[in-house]
Amino acid sequence: MPKISCPIPGFDQTIEQAGDDIPVYYVVVPDMWLGRHAEARDKAAAAARKGGLVSDTYLRFVISMALLDGFNLPGMDGQQEDWDLDNIDLRVLAWVSHVTLTPFLQCFIVPKAPLSPLPNGSKAITPMM
Repeated sequence: MPKISCPIPGFDQTIEQAGDDIPVYYVVVPDMWLGRHAEARDKAAAAARKGGLVSDTYLRFVISMALLDGFNLPGMDGQQEDWDLDNIDLRVLAWVSHVTLTPFLQCFIVPKAPLSPLPNGSKAITPMM
């Protein structure tokens, strides 16, 4: 699972380590979404609502954080209860939600099976109007 570097100016610093540039602020999104991630999403949403969190922006962010395999974000040290979401850069909240929820929600898009071709000489039935 690669670290996804925060691209937001001011939070896009790296540290050189063994010849590589390691991002200071990053998230680690799972390679594969599993049933446990759906459960983590539901638990995070329920806990946030129970705790009085009603903002869609904060709710999406809290759910995103529950889905991550790892992170280092500005102002997000220690326990979740200690995070001051009101003072975290909104661009960071939006970025985390985007890079996490976009691939997670794509799991719920089920492609349609293609229709079988009609036998030779058959005509498609058109509805009567």
